[in-house]
Amino acid sequence: MNKKLIVISGNLSVGKTTLARKIGDYTDWFIGYESVKDNPYLSDFYNDMHKWAFHLQVYFLGHRAKQHILAYNHQRNAILDRSIYEDGFIFANSLYHLGKISKREYNSYSTLFKYVITTLPAPHLLVYVKSSLDTILARIKLRAQDFDQDLNREYLETINDYYSDWIGNFTICPLLTIDSEELNYLNNEKDLLSVIQQINLKLF
Repeated sequence: MNKKLIVISGNLSVGKTTLARKIGDYTDWFIGYESVKDNPYLSDFYNDMHKWAFHLQVYFLGHRAKQHILAYNHQRNAILDRSIYEDGFIFANSLYHLGKISKREYNSYSTLFKYVITTLPAPHLLVYVKSSLDTILARIKLRAQDFDQDLNREYLETINDYYSDWIGNFTICPLLTIDSEELNYLNNEKDLLSVIQQINLKLF
């Protein structure tokens, strides 16, 4: 059986990291986590998006490209709790739309992003985790990351809109959509096994 790379995508606080951890624990797959606590720009970005958005996007692009290759070449099946594709197709577009990065910065980043993703092997499956905006906002308030507590609804709604358009036209690899409000994979083993079964059906 050939090893597989699965990437998870979705808005902030929809349950991507929880799903990756749960699947990894249950299957012993390698897990690659998004750079949050060790991220040198994230806190600054949330304090001043205009100043730090471009820096953050470039950092994430390099981090995720390296992580994608590492996971793809890992000896075990691997799962990443966010895909590199969201950096350009979702977050850079959202930040440009909201005026947080300039047209010059956006064009420079887009050129680099498009080049980088063409050099990467495609994952074997993208799992899109979705949730309502009200639930996303409630989960952000509950989690312990101080730097994202002041995220406003407009920013998250813009991201959600870009996700809907992107997923609707997604062709890079097979796609599986999971509603984290319908499937409580955090606390319900039956729901977790349902997600794993759906993933296996897509992969094997």
